[in-house]
Amino acid sequence: MKWFKKLLAFFMFAFISLGLMPKVSYASWSTGDNQNDTANSVSETYTSSVQEPVAYIAGSSKTYFPSIEGALGKAVNGDIVIVIPAKNKNYHSSNNNVANSSIDKKEYTIKEDCIINSGVTLVIPTDEASISSVTNSSSLNTYINSMKEDDHSRGTGYGSYATSNEGRFLRVTVNISPGVTLINNGTLVVSGYLNSGTSNGGLVGNTSHSYSKILLDSGSKIVQNSSSAITYCFGYISEKSQNNSSETIFNNGKLYIPFILNDYRGFSYSWSLTFNSSEALSTYHCSAFNQFEFRNIDNLVTIKHGTQVYGDISIYLSYSTQNIDQVFPKELNIVGTSNSFLCQLTDSTYSYLTYKFNKSTNVSKIIFYGGMSLNSLSLSLSASIVTVNLSTTNSYLPISYRQNIEFSKASGQSSATFSFTNQMIKILPGSELIINNGATLSGKSLVCYSAFYDGNLGNGYSSKNAYNSFKYPIKNSGVVKVVTGGHLTCTTSIAGTIC
Repeated sequence: MKWFKKLLAFFMFAFISLGLMPKVSYASWSTGDNQNDTANSVSETYTSSVQEPVAYIAGSSKTYFPSIEGALGKAVNGDIVIVIPAKNKNYHSSNNNVANSSIDKKEYTIKEDCIINSGVTLVIPTDEASISSVTNSSSLNTYINSMKEDDHSRGTGYGSYATSNEGRFLRVTVNISPGVTLINNGTLVVSGYLNSGTSNGGLVGNTSHSYSKILLDSGSKIVQNSSSAITYCFGYISEKSQNNSSETIFNNGKLYIPFILNDYRGFSYSWSLTFNSSEALSTYHCSAFNQFEFRNIDNLVTIKHGTQVYGDISIYLSYSTQNIDQVFPKELNIVGTSNSFLCQLTDSTYSYLTYKFNKSTNVSKIIFYGGMSLNSLSLSLSASIVTVNLSTTNSYLPISYRQNIEFSKASGQSSATFSFTNQMIKILPGSELIINNGATLSGKSLVCYSAFYDGNLGNGYSSKNAYNSFKYPIKNSGVVKVVTGGHLTCTTSIAGTIC
């Protein structure tokens, strides 16, 4: 065998000299095929006929791998695995505009089951410039915050979703092959840059600029099991084809996802509505907004009892009289097990929910199982003497045409109790609320709208106002349906048609 190795070395040297073999310059290289192997350190240039690297472990010297699975297999506690992104940035460009659609992109595939181990982070970034400074946990946190805390230097395009111009804004795609499972026991970061809106209002909190995406093929899964595991999904986790049986399952841990306001009315309207407990809020319980959603994961999502879901949003406020010109980053408690969360899962054995966003209709179907209490959504912005209170404590929580909601008992459960005693609800046109057999929904006030028009300064479809860009569309009557064996009780008031 020695003569063969010498002969092979001779031919490799000859090919390199003639420029017939590719040269790849990396600080360190590992195939990642054997998880017990130690990465081979290469001081200068490693010449190889294998494919270009796909991921690296961050640090003072980078170790490169030809697959994401290989990098995760080698990573140990404290390691940050970074998928190699596109080179050119289309964000924070010198003229404050987003670069054109010819920008480069990267696409990779996870072909085998793999695990993000406890203490390990997998980052799917957007471009080299934005991720280049990430070498440790401190710089990683700075990177994560930079995506959700909009600094208003991202050029144009704030009023739309980045997915509406995928050719320009999608930078890195990681495919998960059919039937393959990615388990997250550490930290998963799917990158994307969020929109804080303008002082005039409109769409706020959406992923509006560069983003990365995980694309799940049929039967593939992302499963989060550990109580210490975290997923930041500011880009997108998406099914490759609609309803392809792919799943994202949160058995435990935390999920951070954009909380999107579709009809933020801007500073003047919102402050007038909420200032000094105005009559509109305290007497008529008007909502500061009527449409909100979560759309960054569009395959079937399961959220089990014990998981905590947080909605990230930043809102821009400008008020020259008080010298206010800043962005307020906020983190909202959405799903958890205490009454500080909007949706409090109450039964440790049976409570969970499923969530499916339909990217064709932009409507989400949410089914709560086993027991839940609905609490107020807390969202307040304060600076100087100004406080803009967008919370729902004294207003009706709007369920718009963007959501269809069901309450059900879980498998093996004789009955399930759901409560909204801490939050009034209004079911707007186009939405549906169903109470299934064995489920009891009880609370204080519920209104089901057959039509929707809220005045000259509201967002009724026909109203003449300054908010036409996000007016509420014409939809069929809202539906509240109590199935045989289901129960609905309201202690204060109930209005509208219940079927």
